[in-house]
Amino acid sequence: MTPREILMKARHLISARKRWCQGEYARFDDGERCEPDHPGAVCWCAFGAVRHFDGNGEGDLGAASLMLGDASSELFDKSANSVNDCEGHEPVMRMFDLAIQIARTDEAREVSHYA
Repeated sequence: MTPREILMKARHLISARKRWCQGEYARFDDGERCEPDHPGAVCWCAFGAVRHFDGNGEGDLGAASLMLGDASSELFDKSANSVNDCEGHEPVMRMFDLAIQIARTDEAREVSHYA
């Protein structure tokens, strides 16, 4: 899976506020923390959502995570974790939108500087 595909799927996963969380990568229905790829997970933070779609290790998780970090720095001058845990759901969605744009631009280049 390309970084753009990972970012798009992750954004869609947490686009519903009830499927997004703060303070942990992922949570069960009872609020307890769990791994992002656990089948019982019901909500994810920004990075947890990205990790959810790379559970098999075949995607480009590193580049997708870096792009999310670049987007958070550009928009908020903060880390993606800080944006997720301190700024709220709408800023997280904006962060994903910019990260997806970064990924599209990167795909258009011959050589990625995220590789």
